[in-house]
Formats: sequence, C-alpha cells, structure tokens
Amino acid sequence: MRHRLHLRLLVAFGATFALGACAKAPAAPKSAGSVSFATLKDGDTVKSPLEVCIDAQGLVVEPAGEVKPGHGHHHILVDVPLPGLDAPIGKDEQHIHMGDGSRCHTLELSPGEHTLRLLFADGMHVPYDPPITAQVVVKVAAGE
Repeated sequence: MRHRLHLRLLVAFGATFALGACAKAPAAPKSAGSVSFATLKDGDTVKSPLEVCIDAQGLVVEPAGEVKPGHGHHHILVDVPLPGLDAPIGKDEQHIHMGDGSRCHTLELSPGEHTLRLLFADGMHVPYDPPITAQVVVKVAAGE
C-alpha cells in the first residue's frame, strides 16, 4: 500500500513538472526593434540649439553598463557614416553617447545641412548587428 502511494506521488509530481516545463516563458525583447526621431522629420528646417528626442520600439532603453539582448541606449551621430558594428562607438563631438539612458539631447549645430543618425547600442556601446538606426537630414537656419 505504501509503495502504491509513493508511486502515485511520483507520477503526480512528474506530471506537474512536465506541464510546468511546457509552459511558455515570457519572451525576452528582440534586438530587432527600431528607433525613430520623435521631434524631427527628414528635411526639417530647425534652429540651433536643437533638442533631439528619440522613440524606441521593441527595445528596453537603460543606462550603459550591462549587456542584455534587446536592451541598450541611444547614440546620435552627426555628419558621419555608421561606424563598424563589432566595436564600441567612439565618443567625440560627432558621436554623442546617451549612456545615462535618456531619450533627449540638445545639440549645438552650425547653420547649414546636417545628417543626424540614431544608433542603438548595447550596454558596452557596441551597436547591434544588423544596426538599429534611423537617419534624417535637417537644415539649420542661420541665427537672426
């Protein structure tokens, strides 16, 4: 009798474990998200200083430091092509890091045409491959 009870408990535990293993875990964010300019459109004429705000879809925006799939932070590239995708993005006047997890940054731009690129990167500033990027060309009006 005792042996049967142990067998029933073992079968019940096994069935519960099997059902739990088949349950679907929550999906992690995919790195195939997208970024877009929230405050600019291609061809806009703007004044400097210019506030650039960024929207992210299907991504988790957070401060730099930890590498997790689908997580990272924004970079704004000014008048430069996309960098290599296998190394951290450089940091200078043309490569603006938003490693604090922010979504807006104020740029000082000279009058004339400028190409602005967004590039989403992981917690170590390495871009995703394929790149998660967006681009606009804006014209900065001369000051009055």
